[in-house]
Amino acid sequence: MIFHELLHILLTDNYKAWPTNMISSVKTDDRTIQSHLHLMSLQRAVYSSLNDKETISLVTDWYKRIGGAYNKTWELISDSNKYNEFIEEFRDPSQWQVQQ
Repeated sequence: MIFHELLHILLTDNYKAWPTNMISSVKTDDRTIQSHLHLMSLQRAVYSSLNDKETISLVTDWYKRIGGAYNKTWELISDSNKYNEFIEEFRDPSQWQVQQ
């Protein structure tokens, strides 16, 4: 959960292109889903790059238990590895403004 909350700070304080094209492509007005699409994509990418199947399973179970927007977001980004598409948006350095 600490990783999740730190990602909120990183994204909120430093990413300026909001809402992104990928957020706009998801047909939902749910702000919780919108604010977690990139965040959970980063989580999933890190766990996948580490080949950490145990953590992916634990986080999947955690979001299922929480339910609602959290579970829906995790399902959206996990479906067909869609998290990679959200991360691709971060590759443009002009969209970042690092806070001092």
